[in-house]
Amino acid sequence: MLFNVGESDNANRLYYDNKYMQTSVNASSKKEYQIKKGDSLWDISKRCLNDKNATNSEVQDMMYKIAKLNNMNSVDAINNIQVNDIIYLPEENISRQKRCEVKDWFVGPAVKRNVNNAKPEQSSQELITKVVDKINKYIVPEKSDFGYTQNQMYKFDNINRVPKELFREHANLGIKCWGEYLSEQDGSLKINKGNLYLASVKGALHIVKKSSDRYDAQTLASMYVVADNNGKVKEVSFNSPELKINNISYDYKLDSNGNLSKITDGGTRSYLLSNASGEDYKELISSLQKLLDERFN
Repeated sequence: MLFNVGESDNANRLYYDNKYMQTSVNASSKKEYQIKKGDSLWDISKRCLNDKNATNSEVQDMMYKIAKLNNMNSVDAINNIQVNDIIYLPEENISRQKRCEVKDWFVGPAVKRNVNNAKPEQSSQELITKVVDKINKYIVPEKSDFGYTQNQMYKFDNINRVPKELFREHANLGIKCWGEYLSEQDGSLKINKGNLYLASVKGALHIVKKSSDRYDAQTLASMYVVADNNGKVKEVSFNSPELKINNISYDYKLDSNGNLSKITDGGTRSYLLSNASGEDYKELISSLQKLLDERFN
């Protein structure tokens, strides 16, 4: 999977160059497609696969096929597609024996529609907003004239009243959102090395989802990934979007066995919520492992 983490990331460019050179595509079998507002090459590749169960690896392979077919031989090229540009999509059979279907694609990035024109599915962002509203009924005071300190005291006095299942739903939707964030190509995901070279830790990554690619943009969600001494994902601490429960540290913790916990008291304690949802959890850990490998190997 590719990640847009900055123009100076030479490792990212080298990775792209190698994958681009290794990709082959049938140039005689192709179809025109006009770029629409909200399109990215990653999103186009997912829709072209026409399979909601397609893995990140399959989406990546399709993205490189499209890039090769259109001579997009650099990271800059794939990040610089413009509205109304005409590109070519491969018509050849792919790993799941399906072909690109242009006529049934959704127009924007916010609404997902299947090829049978079924009712549009709600996005993870829409679903998580509903859960946040439910949690806020417990921790946000009805009085609008409360100051910041009063609001914080009210929240901490009432946070234990929030049902565990709401935290569990919020955290699992957060995992799903993070999986989607890691596949985006809009420049709003910032990834930095944590550089925790301790006896038991090979390295760590700090990942921030921003509202735009500006350095001073609002932080929507953040994540801290720690590796064990073998360089494998050991633990992930993260905030789900739209709701920051703790003022210090993160809200949730996820270990390599899928144990999902809620962090309390600024990180000094935590309690187990459940095991993380299967496929979303596996996809997230796989993506984060690739990031660790790219940064520390």
